[in-house]
Amino acid sequence: MKNVIFSTVAFVSLCCLMSCSVNHQKSDSRILIPRSVLLAKPDRCFVQMNKAGDKISYVSRCDGGVSLNVADLNGKIIVSVKVKPVRDLSYYRWASTGNHILFPQDTNGDENNHIHCLDIQTGKVKDITPFPGVKANILQISKKHPNDILIGLNKESPEWYDLYRLNILTGEMHIVYHNREFSSFFCSLAPCILCDDDFNVKLTRKAMEDGSAEYQIMKDIAWHPRLHTWQRVLFDDSKTTEFLSLSSDGKKAYKRDSIGRNHAWLVEQDLQTGKNKVIFKHDLADVGQNDTILYDKNGHPQVIAIEYTKTELFGLTKAAQKTVDQLKERSDGKEVRILENNSANSLWLIALTSDVQSPEYFLCSRDAKSGTILSFKKLFSAQTELDKCKLYPMEPVVIKSRDGLDLVCYLTKARNFQDGTPSKLIVFPHGGPWYRDHWGFNKAVQLLADRGYSVINVNYRGSVGFGKNFINAANGNMDKMHNDLIDAVNWCIENKIADKEQIAIYGGSYAGYSVLRGLTENSELFRCGVDVVGVSNWMTVYKSYPAYWGPEMQHWYRWFGDPRTEEGRRSMLENSPSTHIHKISKPILILQGHHDPRVARTESDQIVKKIKANKVPVKYILYPDEGHGFLKESNVKSSFYFTEEFFAENLGGLCEPMTEEEAKESSHKVLEDQRGVRSN
Repeated sequence: MKNVIFSTVAFVSLCCLMSCSVNHQKSDSRILIPRSVLLAKPDRCFVQMNKAGDKISYVSRCDGGVSLNVADLNGKIIVSVKVKPVRDLSYYRWASTGNHILFPQDTNGDENNHIHCLDIQTGKVKDITPFPGVKANILQISKKHPNDILIGLNKESPEWYDLYRLNILTGEMHIVYHNREFSSFFCSLAPCILCDDDFNVKLTRKAMEDGSAEYQIMKDIAWHPRLHTWQRVLFDDSKTTEFLSLSSDGKKAYKRDSIGRNHAWLVEQDLQTGKNKVIFKHDLADVGQNDTILYDKNGHPQVIAIEYTKTELFGLTKAAQKTVDQLKERSDGKEVRILENNSANSLWLIALTSDVQSPEYFLCSRDAKSGTILSFKKLFSAQTELDKCKLYPMEPVVIKSRDGLDLVCYLTKARNFQDGTPSKLIVFPHGGPWYRDHWGFNKAVQLLADRGYSVINVNYRGSVGFGKNFINAANGNMDKMHNDLIDAVNWCIENKIADKEQIAIYGGSYAGYSVLRGLTENSELFRCGVDVVGVSNWMTVYKSYPAYWGPEMQHWYRWFGDPRTEEGRRSMLENSPSTHIHKISKPILILQGHHDPRVARTESDQIVKKIKANKVPVKYILYPDEGHGFLKESNVKSSFYFTEEFFAENLGGLCEPMTEEEAKESSHKVLEDQRGVRSN
């Protein structure tokens, strides 16, 4: 399950807030939710529990940055360490020692993560992979070897990750597997090399030239361990079939599997016999990644979270299902998320989440044998100040595409919305494209709704979680992916949600590409657009991708065009907004991170130059200390200010002026400001 950052800070003086709307609506006088509340780093987020079940940890805001905190179960702080550099901290893991926490940090968004180790007893933090220009990933933590972890490093070759065993106390490491054939770690969320608790390689994944994946298993032949082909997964199944984990003894593998069917099921496979056993299946949604599954200490699945329109939990044992049922009774209609369990499976860390409230965190004590809940204790809420604000409900809607596909979308109505009266609408698709939008709290959606816009989030074809047929419907069909967005807009117009003269498009990464495409193809529909780190030219963006994406590029070639062939190059150019730049006539705001390793700054530079030459209103803002998206709190606030200011100028919504503090702390540089004046 995807974590969402919930922000909190004391309210600024509300009386000083004003609207900078070009067309202020007198009937809507309620004060805006300040960015200082909505977008600030939270009191507590990314909450975890150690496997002993005697400590919790969380990230909180600290002097404009973030701190990593460890407390006992009564909330008493054991250690609190400000994380430097302070761009963000959204991922960390407890080491098996129980006294150390591991977390990655990059430099200004370059994504070359170094692994840092926090010693809870001393409060000291050490970079344990101090290699410039090298990306490190934590692959495995073992209870049998608490001082060691298994990591992937592209130290020897930028394209390939070798396996190393690293001692987190001394920093000593030695190579476990020299890799030049297995696809880069975390290009897919499932690891491409699975090991047992002794860090022995058991199962590997190799990306093939045709886009398929070959899984190989390690077998002892004549007392010599060698890899042998185990299973071939064809391209059409490659996004929905993958091995996720091994049992602790290394005898069984757990995978999501769509072979011979549309949806991915959870399957247990015996690594000796190859026999498969179906653990769980769902009629509408795919089994997800490891972060949707709760395992016991032996590595066996206990609970799974499935998401179609909303997330629902299913117990995989009788005891687990009993606990899940009792949690639902206590949830008050909120989604239940199981974040962690202790080794005895007798204590679960729970989050109750909503679209209009920050998460609440609980400790659930249970009888591990029967599943009966013994106690349910609230720890804290993520953001108490935000919970005082009126937020806007997010409604799941399923919209039919023009060719009959079900598009799971989320509609959030504007603050001043009245049934039967069309409102201003912002289409806000997700990036990826191998991702999906979720129901729940979304800070960007809440800000837009508060400023007077209804928002539609669209899971267009290619989004994950809805079956392999839905994913594969996007292969080589960027035009149909874009049509899904237009179909959702038309649904909003037909259902009197949207005023057809007051529609904009907004998005980042692949959705930034959708913004540029929308302004070239549908200038009669979209009044303006905001592109954040978006692709403008498929031929040039391929050249900027990180080297470690190389082994998985076959998927990109099948989806977006193969630059090695004449037909592929022709398709890529035809689908590139830069080719059709003369069609852009509506105002556009472009936001870019200087260190973006995925969509390089040149993508924004080249499109801005062409738009400016055509005398179309364009504003271009660069963040020198950010990458693929913005994480520093000051930059997040200013980027949203520029977004709401832009929409206010071009759609007539509301806008909170930039504060002196925001202007001072943000690193942004306005590289271009060729504005137009909104016509009423």
